[in-house]
Amino acid sequence: MRKRIVMIIAAVAALTVIPGIAFATIPNNGVINACYTKSGGALHVIDGSVRTCGKNQTALSWNVAGQQGPAGPQGPAGPSGQQGPAGPQGPPGPQGAQGPAGPAGTTTLYDASAPGATQLDGDTPLARVFVPAGSYLVQASGYVNDPSNDAGEVCELIEGNTTFQSDEVDTFGILGSISVSKRDASAPFSLSAPLTVSSLTSVEVDCSSDDDPNADAANVNLSAIPVGTILP
Repeated sequence: MRKRIVMIIAAVAALTVIPGIAFATIPNNGVINACYTKSGGALHVIDGSVRTCGKNQTALSWNVAGQQGPAGPQGPAGPSGQQGPAGPQGPPGPQGAQGPAGPAGTTTLYDASAPGATQLDGDTPLARVFVPAGSYLVQASGYVNDPSNDAGEVCELIEGNTTFQSDEVDTFGILGSISVSKRDASAPFSLSAPLTVSSLTSVEVDCSSDDDPNADAANVNLSAIPVGTILP
């Protein structure tokens, strides 16, 4: 009787240990293996790494986790987060290479000339130009001829009806007190002055002789060169 009790205890212990060993590897890498008995329909879970199904059984296996389902629809966008503080200013970058020089600009020159001799009868316009609003450097040059050598010629730069520069031409100083038969002097004149106008206007050079109706001017040139703003 004592021997029978010992054998029963040993059998129970063996049954207790064997399931513990089997379940230690079930599932195996996420796969559950089982044997399905064709006759009777019994299903037994097994450790597939150490046991195989018998001839009257069908081997079955399935994953602990099912197959991944399809992706769900995209959820609505969440609210925008608050803007963080501005970072510190970075160091300045290196200076770029100098670009090629641009094409040369063009300057409009307003000019007129009177190469022939023009008799001076009072204030006589010799050359005239019309200039739009802007700032200019106005220049005029030529010669005054005085057969009587009386030193009475004056040349002026005139804008509209206003004289903005004048110069007396000294023909007498060229010949001095030589004989009357050689009194025929030709003296150059040169005028230059800045001018700023606010609208289209005329600019001219005039010369006059107050005491010799035979005096004349020749080779007269007048020009108005646009420049930057002329400060007063």
